[in-house]
Amino acid sequence: MIHKNMPQDEKIYRLNITLQYSNPPIWRSFEVPYRITLSRLHRIIQIVMGWEDDHLWDFVVGKTFYSDSPSYSDLSFFGLPNKIKIVDSSMTMLCAVLKRVGNKIVYIYDMGDNWKHDIVLEEKFPPETGVSYPRCIAGERACPPEDCGGIGGYYSMMECLSDPQNSEYEFYKEWLGDEYDPAHFDLEKINMTLKKLKMK
Repeated sequence: MIHKNMPQDEKIYRLNITLQYSNPPIWRSFEVPYRITLSRLHRIIQIVMGWEDDHLWDFVVGKTFYSDSPSYSDLSFFGLPNKIKIVDSSMTMLCAVLKRVGNKIVYIYDMGDNWKHDIVLEEKFPPETGVSYPRCIAGERACPPEDCGGIGGYYSMMECLSDPQNSEYEFYKEWLGDEYDPAHFDLEKINMTLKKLKMK
């Protein structure tokens, strides 16, 4: 958790994150201190999006990958060309890769399902008095279930669940249970979880 009493020279970044190829868009708008590391940003994204943090991930800027596993032994295994540069995300600050409003970076989660997210810097401003950061301020739709085959697998699954006569309907219904609602977005729950996040 980022405390309310922040340095006067601190800045807050308002970020928009959108899951690529989601239609209608699955997105969140959230605010973070600009000097957090990318590894901290990863933890925040997992909460605001609703992922379970069970897979490898990267931030991508051009041909540079910022990762928590900077010593990949075989880049080709992950579908990564050998000419890319891999940097330790815990040593890189957000403000070093997102500098101007409108700048964009890509966040990839789960190299198998290959969930790609566009992150855009929407606004920079001083911290508000009495406000704790990070915080989520808006969003739409639920995060897809993990391990469902990426964005294509997700929409194939949703199509099956819309048709009780589909041969895979019962399988997916049992797998997801009755609680999953693709239209659900719980801003209060996200912010309650963010407040419990220790950001040392």
